[in-house]
Amino acid sequence: MIKLKKIFLFFITSLAVFLLGGCSFFSNKNLTDSSESQKKEQQQESFSGTLKEAMMKGIPLKCTWNKDNKFFGTGYLKGKNYYAEMNQEGKEGFLLMKENCMWMWDKVNPQGIKTCFEDTGEDWWESENTDSTGAPPADMQYNCVPAVILDSRFDLPTNVNFMTIEEMMSGQGQ
Repeated sequence: MIKLKKIFLFFITSLAVFLLGGCSFFSNKNLTDSSESQKKEQQQESFSGTLKEAMMKGIPLKCTWNKDNKFFGTGYLKGKNYYAEMNQEGKEGFLLMKENCMWMWDKVNPQGIKTCFEDTGEDWWESENTDSTGAPPADMQYNCVPAVILDSRFDLPTNVNFMTIEEMMSGQGQ
């Protein structure tokens, strides 16, 4: 009788371990399948093309570009806002475009430039002259992936004094 109870107890314990282990196995398999499907979705949503095409996607994107290892950077798109960290031949710079204005500054100079554009009814990225603004050329190829981007990414730095080109020309920047 005691031997039968031990066998029964062993059988119940084994069954419980098997069931819990099986649940764990299937649960981990679902997590793996879920992460695999997320990776596939991200690959499907990744994008390579021009800045204008990226903006027209209408989703927050983190984009990189590289032109001959002389001009490269990372840009963040969200709504109608664009922020970029750039490196051109070893010089680090930053660019922020939102509404009808653009701000540019570099890592070492506390002086930046602010330029606002005439409101023509088209958004800044729709202009064919994007490359004349100091931003990456309009035909530059971007590699983008969907990203969660905080609104604070598009805040101006508080340690940089921004002046318009007119203010700089009139000597107010000295």
